[in-house]
Amino acid sequence: MAPACMIPWISLWPKPSGEVYPCCAVDIDKINLGHLSTTTLEEAFKSPAMNDLRKKFMAGKLDETICKKCIDRESAQGSSMRTMINESYMHLADELLAKTNEDGSVSYFDFKFVDFVWSNKCNFRCVHCNPSVSSAIGSDPDFKAFYRHTRPTEHSLLEVNPKIMDQFLDAIDNVEMIHFNGGEPFMIEEHYEILDHLIKIQRTDVKLWIHTNGSMLQYKGRKVVDYLKHFSNVKISMSHDGDGKRGEFVRHGYNDKKFLKTLKVFKELNLHVETSTCVHALNIWSLPEMIEWYRSHDLWTGINVVTDPKYIAYDIHDVDTKKIIAEKLIRESNNKWTLPYQNKIVNIANNILRDKPKDPATLARLGDYLSLKRSNLQQDAWETFPEYRNFFTTFGWN
Repeated sequence: MAPACMIPWISLWPKPSGEVYPCCAVDIDKINLGHLSTTTLEEAFKSPAMNDLRKKFMAGKLDETICKKCIDRESAQGSSMRTMINESYMHLADELLAKTNEDGSVSYFDFKFVDFVWSNKCNFRCVHCNPSVSSAIGSDPDFKAFYRHTRPTEHSLLEVNPKIMDQFLDAIDNVEMIHFNGGEPFMIEEHYEILDHLIKIQRTDVKLWIHTNGSMLQYKGRKVVDYLKHFSNVKISMSHDGDGKRGEFVRHGYNDKKFLKTLKVFKELNLHVETSTCVHALNIWSLPEMIEWYRSHDLWTGINVVTDPKYIAYDIHDVDTKKIIAEKLIRESNNKWTLPYQNKIVNIANNILRDKPKDPATLARLGDYLSLKRSNLQQDAWETFPEYRNFFTTFGWN
């Protein structure tokens, strides 16, 4: 039987604060593999919690609490981190299962897929993000208080444990893909160190998957182009949740002109470039228009619904607003721009029609967040998103 998910055989996901988890999609309140101030990467990989996960996955089962984000996303859009990983790594299943004991323990320690968050350095403040992975958000005391964030504005794994990079480099001889995320990956110095290492050991065949906000092409004298030109397999996912003023609202720091300039440079390098769109409460109405904008710039986009944090989730709206959104999505899924995404769009539309009881505290938190955006960043949701005005009245706005 094929494992339910390949992640615990190929990867780990440490956060800049030092906590380490199986992957970026797990419920971090339900599983923890240790803290890298006292736990090595190998110990985390071979921990009892990882063994239990491998044992469960070998039986073809997901954990309904730990894996809830992937389960929810697959229900809403038909795909998830799990499905992407399985498509990319199921070819290793027989080999890695042969190295796995009945209790889920393994004797090897080897990364096939790397998804480390080395630092929270970032120059954007995105609506679905938080200070743990965005120093820009954490730089504002009011936002920091809103997220109940107590760590320093900027923090990194190397501050947690200076030996982590050496442990990491020792475990990537057989790596197939490295995911550079953030924060903003081109602001994170550890990423340049890793690229230098790969070039030095002549592993420029490694697939690089880079999520960037498209705002920078150099950092502290290092030019991104000078690094990427060495690698033969590079996929750039340019995070983008809307253009113009709406794009600037949901990704504070975004600018159309700068984004398109970066896109042009990447295309001139003949890299595989697409956008990565997070569909949430503030941009779901505009999804067809966003897809049209992408196609006008010859871009394919990956669509991912936001289910967490719950106050910005794609399906948080009141029943009447959700009906209007669903009708629009289904109607416009037939136009020439959205047709390639029709199944996913219709699936999302049908999902938001499944009414779920809304926690008043969650709605209130969205109201608090949008009020903070208005007072601290001079961004007014009432004016930027008039289609949601009926919804906004549910938490006292008029």
